[in-house]
Amino acid sequence: MARSKDSNRQRQTDKDMTDLNHALREAMEALGRTRKDIAYRHRLRQNLPRVKFDNGDLKQILLDLFVNAADAMPGGGTLTVESSVASREEARKFIPQPESDLYVRLRIRDGATVKPSRKSPASRPVFVFPDLTGGGGHICVEPETGEDIAVIIHLPVSATEVSRFIGAHGGKKIESGGSETILIVDDDGTIVETTCEILKALGYRVLTACSGEQALEVYRSAKDRIDLVLLDFMMPGMKGDETFRQLKTIEPCARVILMSGYNIEKDQQDILSLGFDGFLKKPFKVYDLTKALRSVLEKST
Repeated sequence: MARSKDSNRQRQTDKDMTDLNHALREAMEALGRTRKDIAYRHRLRQNLPRVKFDNGDLKQILLDLFVNAADAMPGGGTLTVESSVASREEARKFIPQPESDLYVRLRIRDGATVKPSRKSPASRPVFVFPDLTGGGGHICVEPETGEDIAVIIHLPVSATEVSRFIGAHGGKKIESGGSETILIVDDDGTIVETTCEILKALGYRVLTACSGEQALEVYRSAKDRIDLVLLDFMMPGMKGDETFRQLKTIEPCARVILMSGYNIEKDQQDILSLGFDGFLKKPFKVYDLTKALRSVLEKST
């Protein structure tokens, strides 16, 4: 079963990235062929980063939403469609625990797109769409003034697009990439996959391991070309601290950055005193990842 899930995830990752504005225009044109009484008012941000959805799948999702909105306006009407970019912090207003550093946000609004429950008007009911959640997307309904409401969609930006977009559009400057070889050790396949994708986009060569035991095998066979290890602290079987000790036995000069999603701040100094070269709190941003890597890799040895 686990292998099947990994296979499905890999197929999804291998799909072409999609320009949301392009998919929007195609969906609007498709609806326009059958509903001449629906007009569009759109404000689409240009040069959006691409998202991790197949173009055909995304077009169908958008078309379904437009058809739903049009059915709620049998006498015709106007749909307002807006696209924009949202950081992780900006996405928290709609997503309790955003996992991506960057999202493309879509807002579709009209007078009767969806009728949310009036029992809890202050809440934002979440509608689970398998096609969206399967790719890390989120959809919710935001009440507007009067009877107007808006459907808000967040689609995660492909990790290969994050550094390019942030670097080209201000914000914190992404540290320069590199050509070194990084070994990522984590039992969470999604974290490994995403971090691997980011590092490859920045020019690094990447090796991966899903456990401490596998990390030691990989390191023994490739220690002459591994420049740094990103090591998860909490893993089934051999934990990060024991993996670290054995890595140092193989290569005393091994450079290792510890990663953890647990709150270990009060123990951080004790952990780092073991000899780790740095610490990354998960989930981390691209900026924090690249800064940590360059800080360790550029230290004189």
